[in-house]
Amino acid sequence: MAERSSDRKVYKDMDVNKNLIIERWKFMDHKKYLIYDLDKCVGCSLCYVVCPERAIEMGPVPDIAQKLIEDMPAVMIDTDLCSFCFMCVSVCINSVYEIADEMGQPIQNPIFPVLPQMWQYDKSTCKKDKKNEVCKSCVEIRDPTNINRGRHHAKALIQVIHNCPTQSMTFISPFEGEVLILKEQLYKCDPNGCKACVNICPTESFFIPQTGEEVAKFGKIACNEDTCMFCGACENACPEEIIIVRRSSVKLEIPNESEHKPWISRWKKQFNDLTLSREELEENVKKNEDFVIIQPDSEGIDFDYDKITPESPFSLDRYEKERMVNAPLIQKMEQNFDQANVRIFIHNKKKEKLRNYLKKQLKTE
Repeated sequence: MAERSSDRKVYKDMDVNKNLIIERWKFMDHKKYLIYDLDKCVGCSLCYVVCPERAIEMGPVPDIAQKLIEDMPAVMIDTDLCSFCFMCVSVCINSVYEIADEMGQPIQNPIFPVLPQMWQYDKSTCKKDKKNEVCKSCVEIRDPTNINRGRHHAKALIQVIHNCPTQSMTFISPFEGEVLILKEQLYKCDPNGCKACVNICPTESFFIPQTGEEVAKFGKIACNEDTCMFCGACENACPEEIIIVRRSSVKLEIPNESEHKPWISRWKKQFNDLTLSREELEENVKKNEDFVIIQPDSEGIDFDYDKITPESPFSLDRYEKERMVNAPLIQKMEQNFDQANVRIFIHNKKKEKLRNYLKKQLKTE
């Protein structure tokens, strides 16, 4: 029986179940679910920065941090734009995101880059107490079968580090940077009535100076950069915009098998965007919104994917000739290569799907 065109459509919708926002994705018989746990989210905006489809928008983080509103997500996901690329899952510091199959089982893909584990353990000083809840949490984080290995549990991890009876765990941030508190704007800060930065910080790095000596040294609020991971939650939460988080570098673990995958350059680019200032990031977003695909001048070009990926030995002369013949289409391919579906088609060698997609693009006005 011929396959109906309606069977080849991608269906997306959204559902809410208590504290979970569930994005559903279906293509033919394949189903996936993106699950967002709003109780865990601190509004750090890391997912917003790395999202290649700009499917994530920030919610009212200052109001959430001040506890002025409840049951409101710190980020909002556009189901139509989301491509289920896993980047939000990889960058999340607090296990907010999960991609699951139709049985509800988490989908794990070991070829995707991840943030490094955020702790260092000194076995020589550890005195494990099976009855101690902190020790139980520590064992769970360090469990070799735990695929996250402390990469996405910032809040739970910091509790172990702070309360470890032998101080055997130390915190290691996947980011390097600095937190700037605008001293000349501190008159706007109301640490007793607001506490947004203190409430939202996943590593409890922000504090309110108590003694006269501390106030003279730090001012109304302060950040302990020894435990700060430079996630940016405090900057997003501050209603007076007197906190700036600058990340200078991002540590990313890339599996060896993924180093030469066609999509890895986009992952690196998106994660490198984490070092941009807010102004630079917004400028990049604006450029992407203004981006227009240039249509080829020649019409009726029938592109054959096999011609640029021949089974026969590579020939530079033949390659140059084919490139000249298909130059308009290649130009368009290069401009569309960052789209998730194109990268997936190429990586999985879905020639027919790629051919149909490109033909459809040629007809787009």
